[in-house]
Amino acid sequence: MSLASTAFESRNYAEAYRYYSKYLEDDSGSYLAWMGKGTSAGWQSTFFEPRLAEMRTCYAKAIETAPPDRREAIGQGTAIAEAELISAFSRLCNNNLIQMLPTAGSDATGVPDIWNHHLKVGNEMLRILEEAHMTLPDNADIMCLIIDICGGWIEGVQYTDHTTVRFNSNPKRFVCLTDEAERILREKISLYADKVQKLVPEYIPRQFNKPSSGCFVATCVCDTPNHPYVYLLRRLRDEKLCKSVGGRYCISVYNEYGPGLASFIQGKPRLKKILMLSLIRPLATMAAKVLN
Repeated sequence: MSLASTAFESRNYAEAYRYYSKYLEDDSGSYLAWMGKGTSAGWQSTFFEPRLAEMRTCYAKAIETAPPDRREAIGQGTAIAEAELISAFSRLCNNNLIQMLPTAGSDATGVPDIWNHHLKVGNEMLRILEEAHMTLPDNADIMCLIIDICGGWIEGVQYTDHTTVRFNSNPKRFVCLTDEAERILREKISLYADKVQKLVPEYIPRQFNKPSSGCFVATCVCDTPNHPYVYLLRRLRDEKLCKSVGGRYCISVYNEYGPGLASFIQGKPRLKKILMLSLIRPLATMAAKVLN
């Protein structure tokens, strides 16, 4: 245990993990060793190999083997340890995602597998934080961390796709959530923001915006992502096009060329009016009929 503690304090988590594991072979009832092993496992997490489940299993064993009068305090301590780890790990995952997206490529739906993996790992982190919040309902830091993770997904990531060349250049892409997933997360953000404001009256909720909501041209022509036509076209994308191979291919092509077209249209009011009458309004009318 002395060697494990020394390694842990030096942030040599792999060595600490080995010493804690060795100690538990002889004394599986040591809650301190279970806590140390769990924390050491968690801090060895990587983007592709998160060890959050192992961490939680060890923490559960720590609470189980602890004296009854210590279990509540240990549960609160492990909740804080989980939040501290996830705060650092979420930043690591975000940095890795940004670095890898340009060379990750996309699948048939136009969405990189690495983005889906990022959301999967993030959902696991979110579940842990929400359980930590149940243990420590008055901890504003945990709630703010939940808000930041949800908001990061809503904002998405813009990047240059270096795996594809179009017209002698690499297309600009972005990844983000569907409108339904965004709606659910905004409700979660609102819930936790209200709780934080009750604890910290001076807290000002941060605004998270999804870039153009994916409807680049329609948003540009309508001058707002909240226009009814943009809403209809987003619904057509999410409820119909995303469910077919051909539709997903059309979305991926549009995501390549949409930002450039929107940039060309921007600042040209006459062209916007022409496109509104000849393209956006007819498409929105068609979308309304298809969705009803």
